[in-house]
Parts: sequence; C-alpha cells; structure tokens
Amino acid sequence: DKARRVFTGIEISLVEIVPPRPVAADHRRLVAGIGELDGEIAELLASLRASDPTAFGRLASLPGLQTIQKVTRDMEDRGYDVIRNG
Repeated sequence: DKARRVFTGIEISLVEIVPPRPVAADHRRLVAGIGELDGEIAELLASLRASDPTAFGRLASLPGLQTIQKVTRDMEDRGYDVIRNG
C-alpha cells in the first residue's frame, strides 16, 4: 500500500537524523509513534476496504497519531522546528 510505504519512508528518514540532545528522547518517541501509526493505518485501511462506515472517524483517535501530535507539540514548545513550512 502507498500509505504504508510513505510511513516507512518517513520512519527511515527520521531514524537517520541525529537530534539535538535536549530532544533526543522526544525524537525516539516520534520515531516510535510513526511506526505505531503505520500498523494502525494498515488496520484502518482494511476496515475501509471492508466498507466499515466508522473507520474514517477513528483516524483522529489512533494512539500513534496522538503520540506524534503530542511529541511534535512538546518539541516545538522547546523551540525546535519539527515541521518545516517551506
């Protein structure tokens, strides 16, 4: 699946980054969250393919996505630009 290839690519790219020491633990949590979300998306896609009408509504509550959002906020609160805008 294309979505899983995208997540794998992101995870590989993040693993190659050596983060600044103050956010090293957060960086590890971010990589773990991406890996977790990869598996969760696979399950979500299977539900969508099975025509589960509730599947898309579960996206925002996926634990991996919540981890990514929290870690990103934590890192940005410390002054690190996690998601570059340009």
